[in-house]
Amino acid sequence: MVEHAQETILIIEDNPVNLHMLCFILKEQGYAIIEAVNGRNGLKMAAEQRPDLILLDIMMPDMDGYEVCRKLKADPDICLIPVLMVSAEQEVVSKVRCFDLGAADYITKPYNREEILARIRTHLGLRQLTSNLQKTNEKLRWKQQQLDQDIKAAAEIQMALLPQSFPDLDEVHFSFAFNPCDRIGGDLFNVQRLDHDHMGIYVLDVSGHGVPAAMLTALVHQAMLPQGGKVKQSVLAEPYYRLLSPAEVHESMETDFPIDRFERYFTMAYLILNFRNGKFRYSCAGHPPIIHMRNNGEIIRHHKGGVMIGAGDLDGPRQEGHGQLYSGDRLFFFTDGIIENEDAHDNAYGLEKFEQLLTKCRQKKLDTIPTLLIQDLHNYCCSPQSSFQDDITFLALEFSGDAS
Repeated sequence: MVEHAQETILIIEDNPVNLHMLCFILKEQGYAIIEAVNGRNGLKMAAEQRPDLILLDIMMPDMDGYEVCRKLKADPDICLIPVLMVSAEQEVVSKVRCFDLGAADYITKPYNREEILARIRTHLGLRQLTSNLQKTNEKLRWKQQQLDQDIKAAAEIQMALLPQSFPDLDEVHFSFAFNPCDRIGGDLFNVQRLDHDHMGIYVLDVSGHGVPAAMLTALVHQAMLPQGGKVKQSVLAEPYYRLLSPAEVHESMETDFPIDRFERYFTMAYLILNFRNGKFRYSCAGHPPIIHMRNNGEIIRHHKGGVMIGAGDLDGPRQEGHGQLYSGDRLFFFTDGIIENEDAHDNAYGLEKFEQLLTKCRQKKLDTIPTLLIQDLHNYCCSPQSSFQDDITFLALEFSGDAS
């Protein structure tokens, strides 16, 4: 005898002889049996005891098998229990009606022991597979919910790292656009006061997307804080601190964030601005150039620097560039999500088109440029208003101080 102790079969049959025979055959195989002699009682037992399978006779008084099957399949709590209809009728019309009502199979009388057992085994096996699939789907849904929560948390962390306000200075004004793609990326920028005369400005882009990229972004943000010792160091002589040059900052980042540790690299543009006189130093580590637009419309691309941070064997000497801002000059920092955004024909937006837009906006207020840029990108790539292929980060600075 094969044991099926955990599998229960409900038999709904008004004929005592047929009911006894079915019970004998199935109990012999180790199935647990529930008996019902009419449709109403069968519906009640199905709802209360949730059997694994139901054998349902069609020809019964009061409520026939068709009606019982219809009610079983209309109940969301028990509709997945396989129902095997039993009848002496050989008519195709009867079989079709049963299948239309949701029956899993149709068994004709007189009973054949081996046929009944084979069909029961088949449908119990299918039910088990269905149950396993449902459990697997539930686990997948749970994991997806957890992943969605992690991504949401990473996005909130990423947004929290953005500057909540810019230094309140008469000499410089800022505006920005930050539009992370739906995969969560590793873009970040910050503007921070370093001392009485200087501020540090950086934009970075971690390779890849998802939570790991966002977490590395958070670590870099922490390292770049003035109190972290990477951009500003304490010394014994007055003024008792030293501002590290952009090249020194990148070399320090390379030491702390090697690719063999984090399996990611990042690009960074870092600039130190003396906001009193407009002089600046910068370095672009594998990053797109800093765009300098003079008050007369002339554009200068500041691109000196070196390779990305975490490049390992590709690491080379870090270079620095310098420049001078005059009243009305602007600096534009950005990540490659802007210039690499593609249209329907895989053509990139490109640096030249980006600069053309900035030129068109030369006479416009600084606060309006981010919105105009995002609109132009959407128009170019025909994307939905909330979707880009990559993170979009844009930071604009306008100098209104006296150069000396």
